[in-house]
Amino acid sequence: MAKNVYVKNLSHVKAALYKRGEKFTNDLKKELLIRATVIENDAIRDKNAKSIEIRRVPEDNGLTQLIQASSFANAPIAAYVNFGTGTFAAQYLAGLPSDIQELARQYYVNGQGRLPANPYLTNPYLRERKKFTENLKKIVKRYSSKTI
Repeated sequence: MAKNVYVKNLSHVKAALYKRGEKFTNDLKKELLIRATVIENDAIRDKNAKSIEIRRVPEDNGLTQLIQASSFANAPIAAYVNFGTGTFAAQYLAGLPSDIQELARQYYVNGQGRLPANPYLTNPYLRERKKFTENLKKIVKRYSSKTI
C-alpha cells in the first residue's frame, strides 16, 4: 500500500533548491574560469614558437572553457611543438595519461620526425586538471552538506 507524502511550503522548497543550484553553477563556472586562465597564461609563457597563438574560448555560458593553440599555417604545428615528433614524442608521451596519448595519436604521421617536445599546453593542463578535480570535490561537498 502506497503512502502519501505531503510537503508544506513546496514553493519555498523549490525556490531554495533553484537558488542553491544557481550558486553551485556559479561556483563551478568561477573554478573553470580560474583553471582555464591559468592554463592559458602558463601555455603562453612556456611556448617556444612565436608562430603559435593560444587563446581561451568560453562556451556553454561559461560551463566549458576551451584552450586553443593554432599556428599561422593550416598544419598542426602547435600539436607537433607540444608533443614533439618521432622518438621525441614517443619518449614524452610514454608516461602520460591515456587521454593525452590518444590526443597525440591524432597527429601521428610516420614516426620519423625530429622535433623535440615542448609541452607548453599539456603540462599546465595536467597540473590544473588535478587542482580543478580537488576544488570541485570541495564545492560539491559544500553544497551537499548544507540544509535548505
